[in-house]
Amino acid sequence: PQFSLPFLLDLLARKDLAQDLRQEAITGLGLSGDSSAILPLLDEIDRPGGEQSWQSRWLAIWGVVNILVRENPDTEGSFDDGPRVRLVARKLKSKVNDSRREISWTTAYYLARYFGDDSGEIILQDMLSWDFLGEQLGDNDNALTSEEQQRWMCQALEGLYSLRGGGLKDVLEEKKSDRNMRVRNAAMRLLGKLEKKT
Repeated sequence: PQFSLPFLLDLLARKDLAQDLRQEAITGLGLSGDSSAILPLLDEIDRPGGEQSWQSRWLAIWGVVNILVRENPDTEGSFDDGPRVRLVARKLKSKVNDSRREISWTTAYYLARYFGDDSGEIILQDMLSWDFLGEQLGDNDNALTSEEQQRWMCQALEGLYSLRGGGLKDVLEEKKSDRNMRVRNAAMRLLGKLEKKT
């Protein structure tokens, strides 16, 4: 990473960089685990662009959180408080109501899971409904795939568990009989974590 970081930062600074190369640079910076990439990635989250720019913004959000996760590998709950953590949390909170669903939902999940912040709790609650997920449209106005729906629901469970702990037990008990095996497994895993705490 120490050799690739200057190159990737230089790429990201280019205004005329093709969208696919921009996304590759963002991904590389997120994977680097280097905290010096946090500020450029945070800038990328607000970078104006066309319809496809949401993917770059989404990758930048993932990137800054991934760097913090790599800095705190033993973090079971929220990140320890610090200037960088507060800076990233402020940026994510500003994106909870983003017009692009992927940005809004991802920031709601990350804020709950890693920052203990309930700014997106209502969004996560909505994501526990198959009917709600079935009404959502993705790229090119296509319905979300079954894989996408179950991934979002599992993230919602994980995020809400981080916020509510034992207060989510009734929901987890209900979801352990869900129609989807992946959601059932997520609910049972979180119920197992609750039992270990008691």
